[in-house]
Amino acid sequence: MYIINIISYLQYIFVQTHEEVVTDLFSSDPKTYKQLPLMLYQIGTKFRDEIRPKLGIIRSKEFLMKDLYSFDRDQTSAITTYNKVCQAYEKIFKHIGVKFIKVEGTSGMMGGNQSHEFHFPAEVGDDTLLQCKKCEFGMNKEMSPELVQCPKCSSTDIEFTKAIEVGHTFNLGTFYSNALSATYSDTDGTLKPPYMGSYGLGVTRIIGASVECLSTQEIIQWPRSLSPFTVCIIPAKEGSIEENTSLNNIQSLYNHFTKIFGDDIVVDDRTHMTIGKRLIEAKKLGFPFVVVMGKKINENPSLYELYEASTNKLKHYELSNLINYLKQQCLDKI
Repeated sequence: MYIINIISYLQYIFVQTHEEVVTDLFSSDPKTYKQLPLMLYQIGTKFRDEIRPKLGIIRSKEFLMKDLYSFDRDQTSAITTYNKVCQAYEKIFKHIGVKFIKVEGTSGMMGGNQSHEFHFPAEVGDDTLLQCKKCEFGMNKEMSPELVQCPKCSSTDIEFTKAIEVGHTFNLGTFYSNALSATYSDTDGTLKPPYMGSYGLGVTRIIGASVECLSTQEIIQWPRSLSPFTVCIIPAKEGSIEENTSLNNIQSLYNHFTKIFGDDIVVDDRTHMTIGKRLIEAKKLGFPFVVVMGKKINENPSLYELYEASTNKLKHYELSNLINYLKQQCLDKI
């Protein structure tokens, strides 16, 4: 009875990745060359028994991951697909705005003959990257722990960088399709194994690593593309001489900002607190922009204070200039 119960539980298995499942899914519906290349993806929760879980969501036993699997007719087509996905990953990381490093990685248990890793440089990272300062070739130290010169240009000027892995790509060849007898029908009707690729982005790890790379011990700093809100508005304190002007202008200000940033705006309406205390908290929370309706709101024309997290500076703007400046910042991020 005990053995039967164990066997019944085996139908629920937490896997590190899903190449076998996706290859089986590919095989369940016969494919022809006309349907290739084919890419299947999912975004879901993963569970791994990490040896050293640490740093919140950067390395945890439960995390959110994006998996993508590609199927191609031949190696040439597979390399084309592989390069397109790598370019898409680079575009994603450039949009996020955190410095990243792409290096050659180990295929390990995944199989295949080509692999790249995407990392955010950080002292708390588990990985050590080796980068040639002359030709910029890079690899994970796991590939060659005793490396003394660049394998591409033979330079000995090698830089060591600690980093957090946030993405990984694998060119798998026919490793899984051969093992699981997955085939497609080619132009002449013969059955051939598809060439596969596997690609992963650590969604929650990217969030945690981004904050780790940009923040200090005192404040959180979000990349604008990932921040919970882009703009925080701080109205005047209740009972202050600026309160009436602030109340009269807050809705108009909010409406102007929604035309730029949509609903990506929060108003700190705890007006029983001083502006200074709310500004300190807004800085700690990492809002990219904080607009303060302070003492100069009563001047003619009214002046708004803008705190920009990326520069850690506070400047005053007339409303029209403030709107134009934020519009330009929004355009620069697209």
